[in-house]
Amino acid sequence: MTDSLLKTRQRLSVEQQTHLINMIMLKLELNTRVCHIKTECAAETGLKPRSIERYIRKARQEIESRDSQQQTAACLELLILLEAKKADQLFAESVNFYQSIIANPNTGTREQLHARERLDKLLGLYR
Repeated sequence: MTDSLLKTRQRLSVEQQTHLINMIMLKLELNTRVCHIKTECAAETGLKPRSIERYIRKARQEIESRDSQQQTAACLELLILLEAKKADQLFAESVNFYQSIIANPNTGTREQLHARERLDKLLGLYR
């Protein structure tokens, strides 16, 4: 009895499994109905529709994982842009502040020299 069960059981190679999952992913992304995916894959591979449900589940997980990774990458990219913008904005504010101290005629010489030193440090001119 067990011998006949083992003979009827069909296994796909890793390459065939990968191909099947990629094909299912493509069909899911094209919004193909699951029942159509099952019948097409069953006809192509010789697997039973119940067995194909596992591959559909795996394909959905892969799609979700890929989308999650893309979303995470997009968020990181946005965060990096915002941080760069903040750094540029802070730099510009600092430069404007020290320039206003230097340009103000009511500021003492000592404060103007100190502002000049700080501005030179910001611009990388201070040694």
